[in-house]
Amino acid sequence: MTAALVVVVGYGGAAIAAGPPQHAGPTQVFATDTGTGGHLAKAIPGVAATVDGHPIAMNDVVILALRNDRSYIVDQMIQNFVVDRDCKRRGIVVPEAEIDKRIEQLRKALAPKTLEAEIKDHNSSMADVRYAFRQQIARSMLVEDQIKPTKMLHCQAIMINFCPDGATDGACTTKRTEPEAIAALKGVEDKLKQGVSFASLATQYSEIPAPAKDGDMGVLFDGVHDVDAAVLHAALAINKGETTPDPVKMESRPAYCLIQAVSSENDHPKADDALYKDAIRTYHDQQSQFLGPKYVVDMIEHSKVWTLTDKELLSAKTLPRAAATVDGQPILLKDVTAKCMASDGARCTNILVESYVVDRECKRRGITATKAEIDAHIDDLAKQIAPHTMAEALQVHHTTMTQLRHDFEQQIKRAKLVEDQVASTRMVHCRVILLKDTQDPSQAVAQPASIMTPSPAQSAIADIQAQLKAGADFAQLAKQHPVDGTDGDIGILFPGIQQMDTALLNAGLALKTGQTTPEPVKTVDGWCLVQAVSTSDDHPKTEDTAYNAALSKYKEQEAQMREPEFIMNLIKKSKVVYFLHA
Repeated sequence: MTAALVVVVGYGGAAIAAGPPQHAGPTQVFATDTGTGGHLAKAIPGVAATVDGHPIAMNDVVILALRNDRSYIVDQMIQNFVVDRDCKRRGIVVPEAEIDKRIEQLRKALAPKTLEAEIKDHNSSMADVRYAFRQQIARSMLVEDQIKPTKMLHCQAIMINFCPDGATDGACTTKRTEPEAIAALKGVEDKLKQGVSFASLATQYSEIPAPAKDGDMGVLFDGVHDVDAAVLHAALAINKGETTPDPVKMESRPAYCLIQAVSSENDHPKADDALYKDAIRTYHDQQSQFLGPKYVVDMIEHSKVWTLTDKELLSAKTLPRAAATVDGQPILLKDVTAKCMASDGARCTNILVESYVVDRECKRRGITATKAEIDAHIDDLAKQIAPHTMAEALQVHHTTMTQLRHDFEQQIKRAKLVEDQVASTRMVHCRVILLKDTQDPSQAVAQPASIMTPSPAQSAIADIQAQLKAGADFAQLAKQHPVDGTDGDIGILFPGIQQMDTALLNAGLALKTGQTTPEPVKTVDGWCLVQAVSTSDDHPKTEDTAYNAALSKYKEQEAQMREPEFIMNLIKKSKVVYFLHA
């Protein structure tokens, strides 16, 4: 669903990067029976689609959808179960009127699109939306007694900007210096002592952007959003009727502020009732968003929870009854399956249709993926996810090694189907001497080009270049400056190679055998010199295997961009009938 409809957020952790290969669905509607216009045909029991009469089994679609979505959905259902159970235990009931209010807010947020249209687009129901809001409200109610009172003040401020020393032309909105800004606010303080109202002085002097020209900051409290940290800290240190004793230097911009507390939660005019009511609601919402997930996690940790594993799911002859249990109470797999199929069933059908036509075309053309090729992809994945283990990755991505090998087999075969459309390219075997700047580039102080001071890395790489010009050996110097655990040998480069600095890559591909970059090359995080050990058209026979392997990677990489159109054409040439589609 869109963010607007996903109103309950789980507590689960992040996934491991660089997971198993995923095959995207096609970008167009598949070919169907002539004249059907993409509508569903009459259902055949146990069949999700047919391709030239070959059935795509509904059970295979269900298993794929469960693999993709089961973990998140089960996690949500476990959370919902413990929340509902604790609400029943504590007698907490969510008012229907509060759910109605959230529904109306959602309608306004979605306009001009209707809520009913959004629900239909996401295979959901109004009951699902109401239950999601019921859960959200219930979680806040469960932790309401844990929310501690906080100081609240209705404040106004007068802000005066200044231009920091050394700022470049055009970087400031004023030529006023920092001492001049402080002096200006001291003058305002003198007028306050003479009895001039803070609000009128704010209107006259404050440089707070519109619409707050009168200096009104609303009600402030600990954790309020979009308020400068120094300003908030200083404001909460005063009481009703008081003004900060000195100008407050802001953290978020070059400016100083004077702040006055107009009223407090316990001492304010009736006209401010609505302001404080809104502030209290906002504060409680913020606190419950922080406390709610911790409360739910604690309930789960104090429960006995069992969840169905991927191995159990994929090895079972028939689907089990429960996807999980909480203190013996089942989370039914049929309910999980219904949600998975609603959200992902059509896409999974598309994937399996694609896989079938790919396998069929590969069989026709005699294309296979060898064990060695699959092993190479597994080894590459293991390196990418280190220090995490393959076992951890399989668990996070809800798959098995058998299924992972099958996924890589599909990836390799798809690439081979279109590799003949990819022309060979020039490749270069390179060494590099790379020196990284220790300072974060985002923290560097801007300097005019005319007085730019070389960074330590730039100065050091210039010294190394001088040594090379004096006859030093590049390979020996590279060993003294290892790059990511290598002795400077970064292997064979080709256009578009992944996880390679663009400037370094372009510099290496421009070299001929034995050449070194004439000048140091600026990378994202430092400076480097690059040397070409050999090229694809000028290398010793001992490097043939390495260049062939690099060419295969390049063609597979380029083939991935051609695969969707090729597979779509295979499908268009087939008679595809759907019994399950979005």
